[in-house]
Amino acid sequence: MREAFDRVFDILDRELPRTPKVVVTSLAEGADTIAAEAALDRPGWRVVAPLPFSLPVYERDFASDARARLDALIQDPRVTVLALAPLRRSEGARRYRHADLVRGPKPQPERTLHYEQAGLFIVERVGLMIAVAPSDERPARIGGAGRIIQARLAGFDDKACEICHRSAELLTHGALSDVRSGALWRICLDDPPSDCLPISVELPHGACGDAERDPLLRRESLAVGKALEEINQHVRPTPSAAGATEQLAALREGLSRVQRRMKRRVELAVWTIAGLFAAAIAALETHVALRQLAWATVLSLPYFLCAAAAVALYVAARAGRWQPMAEDFRGMSEALRIQLVAWQSGMTGPKSRVDLRYLHGESGSLRVVRDTIGQLVEGLRLLHKPVAPDAESAERWATGQCHYFARRILQRGASVGFVHAAAWFLFAVGLMLSAGVAAMLWPPAQRIAIAVAEAPLTPTVRLEATGACAALFVVCFAAARWAQQRMRARRDGGVPPWPLRLVGVVSAIIAGLGLGLAALVLTGLVVGHTGEVEPDRVVGQSEELLVLAAVLTTSFAGAIRFVSEKLSWEAELETYEHAHDLFNRAQRRLMQMSPAARRQWLGLVEDLVGEALRESESWLLAHRERPLEPVVGG
Repeated sequence: MREAFDRVFDILDRELPRTPKVVVTSLAEGADTIAAEAALDRPGWRVVAPLPFSLPVYERDFASDARARLDALIQDPRVTVLALAPLRRSEGARRYRHADLVRGPKPQPERTLHYEQAGLFIVERVGLMIAVAPSDERPARIGGAGRIIQARLAGFDDKACEICHRSAELLTHGALSDVRSGALWRICLDDPPSDCLPISVELPHGACGDAERDPLLRRESLAVGKALEEINQHVRPTPSAAGATEQLAALREGLSRVQRRMKRRVELAVWTIAGLFAAAIAALETHVALRQLAWATVLSLPYFLCAAAAVALYVAARAGRWQPMAEDFRGMSEALRIQLVAWQSGMTGPKSRVDLRYLHGESGSLRVVRDTIGQLVEGLRLLHKPVAPDAESAERWATGQCHYFARRILQRGASVGFVHAAAWFLFAVGLMLSAGVAAMLWPPAQRIAIAVAEAPLTPTVRLEATGACAALFVVCFAAARWAQQRMRARRDGGVPPWPLRLVGVVSAIIAGLGLGLAALVLTGLVVGHTGEVEPDRVVGQSEELLVLAAVLTTSFAGAIRFVSEKLSWEAELETYEHAHDLFNRAQRRLMQMSPAARRQWLGLVEDLVGEALRESESWLLAHRERPLEPVVGG
């Protein structure tokens, strides 16, 4: 069995080299003791021992030699011993006394219930459970390995839920709860025993395989461990002597720092992909419009390079997991911030864990985020000093969040307003240019185009005129943006005043006319002035330049919309406005309420914790629905 544990621990060290490992075991005689000794023989490993009874009562269950091994383990500074609180005799009744749990000559069902409590305690807190049992172990005996294995894979049954209701150490589970169901590695005890005990991976959905020969199944069972490994890869460890509060605050700050860096990468990637998309369209359309010019024939190459660069950037972002890390680390950081406030407010029990109210019912990668948060919180609670209370933490948190969300609302509102104004303005300009293309079918419009192309203007003057049209375009956009801002400021639930709408429409029309005139002026440069200018060539070239201008404006509008959609600006703005209102109300209530009114004050903090978790969850879900990808089909 020791060899089997060594093989299991070798796999974990190989798969998760940066992650500290903690073996949670009750140190019962046999496999529990062997697992603890194997763990302590490895550098960086620790042991947490939740005992079913107080230590003096528990030691009486051991023979003299086994007790000596137990005492040696308990004396090791890397072992943390937790004597679980006794169960209540029934739900709502008084608890058992320690004297009631001393082994006697007669059967004592209350002792088996406490062994089951210890097993369920382990099930609720471990990221990976390792069981030593035959492959056909049945969940028959209360407190036995079969029932604990069943709780891990299938959730808590009615008897286990009853024990949870009578326990101060366990969570309250419904019969269908899957809060802590998860992966199990089984060291199979054969009959007769073999020289090498097989190690199998078992998952809640029924998948099963060889832990040493099935890398895909092994990776799935270690999903939470892989998430912790990614955290340890990017976040520097804090001194182990610090208390739980200091550890949590340092971990949260480390996650936030990495999240901000990854977010900047994602934003840069989105803007770059949008820019490459617009540049590719511009290169291709210019090549089509000016294909008779020698220098324009090479513009098909920039189109290919821009498209290839966008795909390469997308591949690099996917390989580096920029967006998942930015989202996951932000979700974890906010959840840990909320957990810190809950701890400092006195909510330190097992039922105050934020993962119990965060991303509830989610599966896949979001469930991994939730379970990883639970592992971080439980690890800190089990291994470090108790949390130091701070009665003013909730009020400081609410005040800080009010300032943060007010600032973010202004920033995000400006971004969303710019996107709305620019996208609609460019769309209207493109529509105006398209109307100009249609107008070129009429002889009067053709004569105007020919006259502008034949005008005796030098190339320098034509370029200056084009620059003036570009300046007119900028002025028109500024006017449309001003009108949009004024409409937003004066909107009180009704329709904005029509003069401001008219300013935006007229500005787009003028900008479209200006760009159309620029296309006609440039026609003279394209067709040249050597000899007689062919009218058909002028008309055709004018149409192509108008089409080019229309396509460019609409492609820029699409690129801006792409950026806004992928960065979830509108969804963020709604979330920030709701969160600001929430924390503003909470701040006023907390300032009016004294912590001396303990129950009412804690109730308010608990409500605020739940609402803050929902805000963070909605942010995470909004971004999860908009994965980073190239502009496909544009």
